[in-house]
Amino acid sequence: AVEIMRLLGSRAAALAVMAALGAFLFAGAVGGTLAESAYSSRAFLAVLGALGAGLLVYLVRRAPVAAQGPRPLGRFLLHVGMLAVLAGGIATVRLARHKLIEVIEGQSVPVISQGTRLRLDKFHAFYREGHLHKGAAARLSLSGEGPDREALVLINRPARFDGADILLDIHGFAPLLRVQDKEGKTLLHAFVSLRTEFGKKVLYQREVDIPDTELDLNLEFFPSPSGPLPTAPRLFVKVEQGDLSLGQAELSVGQSASLAGLRIGFEDSRYWAGFQVRIDPGLPIVAAGCVLILAGSGLCLWRNSWT
Repeated sequence: AVEIMRLLGSRAAALAVMAALGAFLFAGAVGGTLAESAYSSRAFLAVLGALGAGLLVYLVRRAPVAAQGPRPLGRFLLHVGMLAVLAGGIATVRLARHKLIEVIEGQSVPVISQGTRLRLDKFHAFYREGHLHKGAAARLSLSGEGPDREALVLINRPARFDGADILLDIHGFAPLLRVQDKEGKTLLHAFVSLRTEFGKKVLYQREVDIPDTELDLNLEFFPSPSGPLPTAPRLFVKVEQGDLSLGQAELSVGQSASLAGLRIGFEDSRYWAGFQVRIDPGLPIVAAGCVLILAGSGLCLWRNSWT
């Protein structure tokens, strides 16, 4: 055991581990399937294990001399920080959870589990002159094991709830549609979240299958004739069967039209927003490790003349 510890703590072993890590970093820089196979291989896990073991051996052997001056303490903290970063990275890989949830104004959805829910009470988008997107804000109601609370989430200011970070990601519009057949049977009655496509002109559109038929609805939404805010929303509806167009109409809120034997109504319009929900227990550990690395590096560069 003593010989193994001596080997893991040797300079030759450290150089070998650094060379192996450099090879894996090169594979990651190349990218593609080579990077995926490299970082998921047992060889990479073995290299990380050797790095962690070497850092532990160094800390055990150098702990008695860490308090003898700034430089020995700096080296000790530097290695502690590296070990913390490694542990935090492993915790992130093994324990972190991430998902994207989409919610319509007034709707409540589970955040992490059925016991933790998020309700989008109000969404508002901000624009500069020329209709350039500036930012957005979402007012949320959050409920879970603890007391319910409200939160305001901006593009660069997430909310934290029950250990999860909730970040505002994307948004769009969701018209409320009612589609009925000739007998008056309701085939579809739901808010439809439209895809948002950014370019020279922002487009809100989507193709929807009509249940119990072979027909599709091709939707395109216009918030207003003069701007991006939904002051006078209009919905362009086209009924298609494959590549064949069977009819089209332009509707305002409250209007309906008969197309291809169907009654299509545009009843309401709301925003929808997408939120990234992240739980990463390794992030604080990595942050603490980076602080220790910076402190250790500063002490390693300490000069006697400065004291």
